[in-house]
Amino acid sequence: MTANSNNWQDRMMQNKYLVALQNFGKKVSRNKFVSSIMGGVQSILGIMMVSAFAQVACAAGVLMKLIEKGSPVYNAIYTPYNFCMALLSLWLCFSMGNIYAKKHELKSPVVSAMTSVISFLIITDAVQLNEAGKTFLNTSFFGGTGMITVFITVFVSINIIKFFEKRNLTFKLPKGCPEALISSFVSLVPLLVNIIVFAVTTALFKTYTGVIFPTWIMKVLAIPFGAVTSVPGMFLICLVMAIFTCCGVQGAMIIGPILLPMIMQSLEQNAALYNAGQPLIYFPVLLFYCFGVFGVIPLCFLGWNSKSAQIKSVCRAGIVPAMFTVNGVVMNGLPVLYNPILMIPYIICSLFSTLMYHFAFTLKLLTPMWIYVTGNTPLGIKEYLWSMDWRHIVFAWLLVIPAMVIYFPFFKAYENQKIQEELNIPETAEE
Repeated sequence: MTANSNNWQDRMMQNKYLVALQNFGKKVSRNKFVSSIMGGVQSILGIMMVSAFAQVACAAGVLMKLIEKGSPVYNAIYTPYNFCMALLSLWLCFSMGNIYAKKHELKSPVVSAMTSVISFLIITDAVQLNEAGKTFLNTSFFGGTGMITVFITVFVSINIIKFFEKRNLTFKLPKGCPEALISSFVSLVPLLVNIIVFAVTTALFKTYTGVIFPTWIMKVLAIPFGAVTSVPGMFLICLVMAIFTCCGVQGAMIIGPILLPMIMQSLEQNAALYNAGQPLIYFPVLLFYCFGVFGVIPLCFLGWNSKSAQIKSVCRAGIVPAMFTVNGVVMNGLPVLYNPILMIPYIICSLFSTLMYHFAFTLKLLTPMWIYVTGNTPLGIKEYLWSMDWRHIVFAWLLVIPAMVIYFPFFKAYENQKIQEELNIPETAEE
């Protein structure tokens, strides 16, 4: 077995099904539209973090009894949230439209992005008249609830622009005119067509369904999304992500953008409940962030004093990055990737952490999340910032102990194998 210790890994890496899975993951991530969604979401992370800072500051002020909910000071500190997270779909629409237009090499990505925003405002029926005949802005779909509509709007509007530009069906100005002026005239026809398409679509939906398109699409997707974001659905998603990760495919990068609209909707609802002083709701979709929360920290602890030189060096080099949820050193160094001995406990531990968080939220041992926090923060800190509940810190670290127990027999089997390899001790070949 030792003489062929690397053969099984090589065979696994070359397995046609795993190769096909990797190729599928690469194709998905390289798709112009999918990569635009990913890029758009990544580009607004700063906006999300500013909102989170405002929420954390307000929550901390209330906990320390420095301010009261609803006070002028509280509302002033909370202002960034109202202009960032509450208008998230608008910022995403512009950013994603700009990225998608660049991928199609359109002449003016910025103008194309503005066209997407205008189309989004039309399809969400944002400008309305009240009973007094005065115009007001309906922002119902400007937050997380409008993200699905954003994806559809950007795809349609940018492809309409592409259709006209690639066929030169645009107004042309003489050479020598300012570039900004040329871009404006080039976008004139596609913009007009987009306005007509989205205005007619809005009118048809209001006439024949009684609701606008965003409301209709949310109702249509409620059943499949409800199944996917149920507790069993989330466990299935976590299982798929764990398997993908062990096969070198960034499952979270593929699945994350799909779940993000439901996640943001849930966080917005809980944020509103928190500000109203009402009990928060446990939404199973938020288990997405509880998946394998401790990463490879249990492996690092087990391998700290390993008798295998490779395991010891990798675990000591990887423990600090692992504390900050950067698992690449250990995942590739031991490795966990394509390594059945360590893949099995990794998958089990990922599901175990998800299960424990489910029980903790259900039994009200932990406060459900209401703040969107991302980034590489130490284990326990990000979990605390999710809900400003100190129990999250303790709970995250307590999970490391049973995870080490799960890993232990698999780790010892792998350690013995590595020790034999390093000592060049042959094993009897299996018959």
